[in-house]
Amino acid sequence: MIKTVCRKDMATDFPRLRDIGLAMPRQRPARSRPPGLCGIVHMTCNMESHLGKALEVRPRKSTNVTLPPEVLERAKQLGINLSRAGERSVREEIQQAEARRWAEDNAELVAAYTAMVDRDGLPLAKYRTF
Repeated sequence: MIKTVCRKDMATDFPRLRDIGLAMPRQRPARSRPPGLCGIVHMTCNMESHLGKALEVRPRKSTNVTLPPEVLERAKQLGINLSRAGERSVREEIQQAEARRWAEDNAELVAAYTAMVDRDGLPLAKYRTF
């Protein structure tokens, strides 16, 4: 059985935690900004750094891309990695194309479900609390 303990319990159980090799978590200083925002920003930064590392490890295939000269020059001035930027854009396009294809392939199903909801109401609507 796993026991969930709060920080106060951990403070009183510190000698026992130290004996089994667990360190007590350090206390964070009070912040002036909301804690959720910092966590989201930190998570996003970590995801981007991990994504970049993961993409570098994957095998690559060379291809040619044609760009207007002013776009290429501006990207060079800003230090934009064209390979990574292009890859992100192509991945986004793939997701959008797959979503469009799914919507087209399942249009009949969506229409039938919408007609059923219009006719019979939402399934389990009697259990809604709002």
